[in-house]
Amino acid sequence: MWISDHNIFLVVVALFAVLLRWSRHYLLFSFALLLPGTILHECAHWLVAFFLRGHPGSISIVPHRTGPNRYRLGQVAVHQATWYNAAAIGLAPLLLLIPAVWLLLHANPGPFSVNWIPLLLEGYSTTVLLASAWPSSTDYCMVFRGFPFLVAVLLLGGLLYWRVWAHH
Repeated sequence: MWISDHNIFLVVVALFAVLLRWSRHYLLFSFALLLPGTILHECAHWLVAFFLRGHPGSISIVPHRTGPNRYRLGQVAVHQATWYNAAAIGLAPLLLLIPAVWLLLHANPGPFSVNWIPLLLEGYSTTVLLASAWPSSTDYCMVFRGFPFLVAVLLLGGLLYWRVWAHH
């Protein structure tokens, strides 16, 4: 039977995704729903910039209008985004996919009839992690600054894998 606790969990995640999509028309509601994810998204940028010597500055989670019906929910000042760290800093929010996928695969809120609060909390958390894991258009601009280095690292990594491990 398709009605299992995990399938109900996936339906809750899908319903939260629809709610997040609908909330884009109402800035304050959308901002409130996405606030935990915005904080995690910007913290991912900040931490990667810190560890790769990008000299991160302040984090802002105040929404700013960037165009008609477009808002930037947060930003991190990175003072030294260079050829070797820009791509990683820009793609840092993808790290949020790790806990999101873990929750998708391992969330066990228990029987729905008994534990509906954990079900809703885990569904909301998973949805917000997934929604916040995608780099923004500003993030992609930073990625393209470090794109040649990223391509070189991927090519060298692929060559190393092919030469060392693929022939065993």
